[in-house]
Amino acid sequence: MFTPSLDQSHEGFHQLDVVRGEPNPARWKAEMVVPSLSDEIAINQRRVEEVAELLAHFEFSLPEWDFPAKDRPLYPQFEGKEDLLRYFLILSSINYEYFHLGLRDPSGEALRFSDGVLSGAELATSRITEFWDRLRDVAFLRDLPTAFAEKHLFEAQVPIPRLGNRVDCLRAVGTCLSVLERNGLGLSDVFEQYQGNPLSVARHLSDWIVGFKDEYLKRAQLYAAMVAGRFQDRADNPVDMNALGDLTVIADYRVPQTLIGWGILDISDRLRDHLNRLGCIREDSVWGQGLRAGSIVAVDRFVEAVNLVRAQSDIPREPVTAIHADPVIWAVPRQYRKAIAKGDTALLKKLEGLFVPSRQVEFPQMPTILH
Repeated sequence: MFTPSLDQSHEGFHQLDVVRGEPNPARWKAEMVVPSLSDEIAINQRRVEEVAELLAHFEFSLPEWDFPAKDRPLYPQFEGKEDLLRYFLILSSINYEYFHLGLRDPSGEALRFSDGVLSGAELATSRITEFWDRLRDVAFLRDLPTAFAEKHLFEAQVPIPRLGNRVDCLRAVGTCLSVLERNGLGLSDVFEQYQGNPLSVARHLSDWIVGFKDEYLKRAQLYAAMVAGRFQDRADNPVDMNALGDLTVIADYRVPQTLIGWGILDISDRLRDHLNRLGCIREDSVWGQGLRAGSIVAVDRFVEAVNLVRAQSDIPREPVTAIHADPVIWAVPRQYRKAIAKGDTALLKKLEGLFVPSRQVEFPQMPTILH
């Protein structure tokens, strides 16, 4: 099969080779970067093993990406395969940097894209769901009017940053879908060409769509992971679930923040002071790249340690991958804070020793820089 791949004119085609078992370039890049920054960012293997012991028996499962928001539908409730594949591609293309560095509350915290009820990714998701009948029209998406994006998709009390970049990303997705349609193809065919390998699909997207170009394949891998989660119980799942281990953790701001809090990522006093003083770090900076790389390598080691603990347990468990670990890394700090607020001593005892108080660091974001 020939699958369209867009060159700079958005009209080029070439046959794409399928390479099974290929190394993940994000993982390779991370493993090269971490040793070069050992004075600033290091992985504490002892803490990797201690935290793995604490969390090994937690439920490591993929989110289903169909849960509701506070007062409205969040993720789509339709079930059409091609529509769902398109939906998550559109969402992944704009799913980044919701904090507004130019707008801060009285305490100095950066404000996040919000309508007063929902914020950040939840609000962006709900808007795509709300206006799906328009966005599923490939011709409309390809030439998406900036005014529509500003007045409907992203209108809010706190405006969304990088509006122009997001419009460009959505138009690029529309252009790609248009090329597929003209050739009688869909996203299902892209997955089929790669035999459902999520890494191969992610690499294709990173070469194909402007918003997915990233050495660490963040949004491209997130797309593949979201598709795997939404389709995990369906017979028409386009993802080879046995190949999820090819993907790395989605190394955005919450992952390094949590790993630092757990003592898995050791950072220098200079970097900690910078984060606590300025509250953010550029993703394309040396430190930003180092935190992303360190997170990828650290989570790979954590996953290996969790699987070792589980293998030695009497309770049979499915192997954990970095994509399974990602939602746990997001969820456990929230559970911990809720347990403190509610005085849930049972959960606090279960998580005792998880966080290292002296190593806490609060930084709200690692903004994505589009190339």
